[in-house]
Amino acid sequence: METKSNSKYYLSVSAVVPKRQGGLRSSYIPSSDNVSVASSLSSAASSVQSRAYQAIRGGSETARKFFKLPPKIRKLILFSLLILIATLVTQNLQREMQSFNIIAAELSSIDKPISICDRMAPISHEEDIRITQKYNSQCMMNKSPPQNTTLLLLGSEKSTWGRTGNNLIEFLHAMQYAKDNNMIVGIMQVSWPTYMITQMWMSIQTNVRNRGNPECIDDGTIQSARACERALVRSKQRVQAIDEWITLFESSFCIKILSETEDNDLSQYKQVVTLSTKDLFEYQHEYTVTATDNSGFREYVEYQSHIIRTLFKHYNNGIGINMHNEPVGDMCSVLNAMFGKDKDTIMYSVIHSRSLEGLPGQRMLAKIAERSGCDPMAALDMNPHYVKSVLKPAGMLGYPIIFITDNQRPEILQKLLEDVQLGPHIRLIPEEASWLGGDITTAIMSTVFIGNPASTLSGFIAKSRVALGYKTNYLFRRKVDEGTQWFEGKWFDVCDHECIFNKNVMRSMA
Repeated sequence: METKSNSKYYLSVSAVVPKRQGGLRSSYIPSSDNVSVASSLSSAASSVQSRAYQAIRGGSETARKFFKLPPKIRKLILFSLLILIATLVTQNLQREMQSFNIIAAELSSIDKPISICDRMAPISHEEDIRITQKYNSQCMMNKSPPQNTTLLLLGSEKSTWGRTGNNLIEFLHAMQYAKDNNMIVGIMQVSWPTYMITQMWMSIQTNVRNRGNPECIDDGTIQSARACERALVRSKQRVQAIDEWITLFESSFCIKILSETEDNDLSQYKQVVTLSTKDLFEYQHEYTVTATDNSGFREYVEYQSHIIRTLFKHYNNGIGINMHNEPVGDMCSVLNAMFGKDKDTIMYSVIHSRSLEGLPGQRMLAKIAERSGCDPMAALDMNPHYVKSVLKPAGMLGYPIIFITDNQRPEILQKLLEDVQLGPHIRLIPEEASWLGGDITTAIMSTVFIGNPASTLSGFIAKSRVALGYKTNYLFRRKVDEGTQWFEGKWFDVCDHECIFNKNVMRSMA
């Protein structure tokens, strides 16, 4: 068990980046200028030289042989030794500076309004700063050493409960569970959460794709030796890139990344808790809403939104690799392909049509409809009348409509294309640009979003839009009964844009 050490901070980043405890990677450098750094190097070199002479004069056989060498040779050996030491010290300082630069970049991103694929998010910049600083200051890793800390461990199991939509909920719920129970989240470096996240956000910033030790055959030729040397350099670059990624990830989310080889890390903690991904998916944060107090719900929406915004502050642009050594996609690929240079200003709507395997999808939406009061089939059928009931009042009928679907019910698209008002504006995503991350980003950054609350992916899109300040989410709608005065045949929202976070409506999907 390690002992508690004093926290030490670097200048203005004290609220975010403390000196890490024990085996945790250092993510700061002492506050100093170039002169003091040079002075430290000089002092270190002098100290090493003095100790080297003392050791050599200790009377060993090696020492006696050393002092029999000509003075010039002795000086050359000592000089080479000092050069080696100075090089090692310099490399260490460079690594520390790189870690600091990563965190400085993370902090500087706080000072910029959120922009995704050149589209500005509606959220107030001041509100984003306030919330970010609030949760950074609450980070448990900054306040308690491991021996006093309980760790919620993710990634120890190989399979997950459901696909990407479910996995995103599981990650968000894990963060909430840890917060609710005064824990910190620990994630195995190579695991489902790191793979899922690095696919779309926070890629490892290198294109070096070899893993572990370089594979080369040194047959004694100059060519093979050079090949092995290049492979070694690439391997070192990848290790450095992963170290930088770990620093960024841990400081962004207040999460501890655990390597497979760091066996002693877990033994440092007061307690290690593991939950299955099914348990994480089903976890529901406890809060009480009354007629006069909904602060518990507001806090839940605020924290979950903070985590989502943190992801999108680091969306992938096609550079780097994921945790499985695969090149990452570009989250802006669909917007680039469909709108090009106009993507930053164009107004458009997205229809997210999910059938959810037929009857299971109907049963799921029926339960949500029972709790919320929305129509039990409209979000599944996406008929033209329903879509126009959203777009016409919003003034969006004459703008592009992007249709995203699971292709289980092609008749839905066909009806929309045949509609006189909707058909000319329906646009399909080019196959070469379409992928999960690009589709999600396009839906999140749309002017208007029409989705299916029974879909976890629609749910994540709606939550992300709330997190980024959008209020034009349409998932919970109901048609007024025919003949009800001037409301005859009209649709209205039964739940506001934050309903997707409401556990009384969404249960474990909230």
